[in-house]
Amino acid sequence: MKDFIVLLNKSEGITSAASLSCVKRHVNKKAGHTGTLDKFASGLLIALTGRYTKFTEKFFNLKKTYLATIEFGKETDTLDPEGEVIATSDTVVNKSDLEHVLKTNFSGTIKQTPPLYSALKVNGKRSSDRIRNGEEVNLPERDITIYSSEIVSFENNIAVIRFTVSRGTYIRSLARDIALLLNSRGYLKKLVREKIGIFDLNDSIKDSDYDIFKTEYQNQSSDEYIMCIGVFDAMHIGHQALISKTVKTAKDRGCKSLVLTFDKSPKNRESIMTLDDKIACISSFNPHRIEVLKWDEKLSSISGARFMLSLQKKYNIKGIVLGKDFSVGSKDNPVTINELNLFFNDKDIICIEDVGGNGVDRVSSSYIQSLIKEGKTKEASSLMFKQIP
Repeated sequence: MKDFIVLLNKSEGITSAASLSCVKRHVNKKAGHTGTLDKFASGLLIALTGRYTKFTEKFFNLKKTYLATIEFGKETDTLDPEGEVIATSDTVVNKSDLEHVLKTNFSGTIKQTPPLYSALKVNGKRSSDRIRNGEEVNLPERDITIYSSEIVSFENNIAVIRFTVSRGTYIRSLARDIALLLNSRGYLKKLVREKIGIFDLNDSIKDSDYDIFKTEYQNQSSDEYIMCIGVFDAMHIGHQALISKTVKTAKDRGCKSLVLTFDKSPKNRESIMTLDDKIACISSFNPHRIEVLKWDEKLSSISGARFMLSLQKKYNIKGIVLGKDFSVGSKDNPVTINELNLFFNDKDIICIEDVGGNGVDRVSSSYIQSLIKEGKTKEASSLMFKQIP
């Protein structure tokens, strides 16, 4: 219990460790974060608690998106607003030159020298600590990847740029290096981390909102579940195989089985059977719990990550059974089978083989619908749990 992925909105002016304290105090003492934000920065900080603390490396490797405010004309020793000014420039940067530099020099895989004031270890000691002790430090270049950059605004020698980058990228170094190629100097005036992989700042909780942590993370079920999710609008042989595997896996692992479904088709497809009939069919497999979610505009618009996190808060899910075409969340921001390793160990993602029938390799609700429209009710019935009259 108390196994969570918690999306924190770190405040400016505090360390990442201080931001994490609300999780340790109100959710689980066993907690850690997946990537430090500098004290002056704000935005998304992912906290992992309980068994999820073993997933830290998976989150380190995710792409990150930042909204960076770069001020041209001066450079600080720390490359951020907390440092001392060490160089200035009278060059007036223009937007077209900035666009050109970003496109030609800061796209794809490039070499980057990290800031001297950083947490990188040099012979076992932080580079920043050695610098403050008056030692000379040389940090080697390393490969980073810039997936995209977009100028959001540019005014009075201050640019706001959205970067999506790889692990190990220092936005402070980008500010320095972009400015130098523009014959200027620059530092990172402000930084907001907006995304980490599929996880979005918009779904986070402010680290000062203690009341939310006291309530939202206190109602996770004490029962451990193996789960499957589906519309199950036809309860065809593929659906039956999925639910049957869920019940069996839960029994084999000493867990309870959970079948999660919806009151209607997300694709606005005409239902093949009533909700009551669907529930009766699912119940015949004797799962421990059946939950029916109301499909509405709100649910249809949330991201797959937010949907999975909402399930995590309510149920203590230890594994998931699914088909190869698994997907949850809005079509623009889904969670597919490829992202499930952020929520489960590989052994806890149980994928069933496609189930075929009537000469097709894979039976689907769409295929059942097509048979019914063609008047082939006998063929459709042979693939379903409940016979069509």
